[in-house]
Parts: sequence; structure tokens; C-alpha cells
Amino acid sequence: MAAKQDQNMSPMRGLDIALTFGISLVLGMLLGYWGGHALDSRLGTDPWFALLGLFLGIAVGFRILIRDVLKFARNSGRNNGK
Repeated sequence: MAAKQDQNMSPMRGLDIALTFGISLVLGMLLGYWGGHALDSRLGTDPWFALLGLFLGIAVGFRILIRDVLKFARNSGRNNGK
């Protein structure tokens, strides 16, 4: 019964990773752009800090994706007896 439950959890875990990645990527991009735009308006450096914030937000989103996928792979290896 536990093996069947582990198999049912795998698609849900994949969905969790996908949703987490999507949300963190969008929020990271928005917050990075907004913070960069605020700095640009104060310093008169439009659009450089906004672009930097946008790219940092993208990098943070991908870092979260890699972290979650590696954690999922480690846990899958343990559950499969590897």
C-alpha cells in the first residue's frame, strides 16, 4: 500500500515543483524589476537597474527550480532503494 501511495505522490510532487517555479520566477522578476526601477528613478540611470533586477529575479527563479529538482531526485532515489 505504501508503494502505491508513493507512486501517487510523484505526479503531485512534480506539479508542486512546477507551480513553485512558476510563482517564484514571476514574483522574482516583478520584484526585481520594481526594485530596479525604483533605484533608476532615484539615480537617473534608467533602465539599467531595472534590467539588472529583472535578470536577478530570473536567476533566483531558476536557482529555486534546480534546488527543488535536486531535492526531488534525492528523495526519489531513496524511495526506489538506490
